[in-house]
This record gives sequence, C-alpha cells and structure tokens, in this order.
Amino acid sequence: YWLASLSASVLKTVNLCLFFREGRYVSLTERALGVTKTYEDPRIIRSAALGFMDDHLFWINLYDFVTDMTPLATTGLRRLKHFGTSLAGKARRFGSKRLAAL
Repeated sequence: YWLASLSASVLKTVNLCLFFREGRYVSLTERALGVTKTYEDPRIIRSAALGFMDDHLFWINLYDFVTDMTPLATTGLRRLKHFGTSLAGKARRFGSKRLAAL
C-alpha cells in the first residue's frame, strides 16, 4: 500500500511540475488520455471567468502538491534527526575514548 501511495504522490508531483511548466494537463488522467481543454471558438478572448478558473486550478494543484509532499518531508526530517543524534552519540563516544587515552 505504501509503495502505491508513494508512487501516486511522485507521479502527481511530476505532473504538477509539468503542468506549471507547460500548462497543458491538469491531472494525471488528462495526461494519460492526452485530453486538453480547448475553446469552442479558437479566436475567443479570455474572459475574467476563464482567468478565475485558471487561478482556481493553480491553487487546487498547489494544495495537492503540499498535501502530497508533507508526509515525505516529515519522514525525511525524522530520518535526518535520527542521523544527527546517532552521529552526535558516535562523536561523544569517540571523544570520550580520546580523552581517556590522554
């Protein structure tokens, strides 16, 4: 289960980065199917409603990104904290051995 969850989070993050860069596919489903949003009239002038919709899509995707990355970040911080404490313990033991040798 955790591998599927991690894979989905990574794929969502990659899709989000590509969406911010290219602005074509909002979701993984759209990317997999190759579906893009098009206007009925290609000469249409973008209205305020379409600009609002773009802003809304941006914030939804940003929220998804943050909620997907938070567990990964907390796991990474826990591992970093554990590494730091183990390294500090090893340094203390090494230092005490060196002082005892003097």
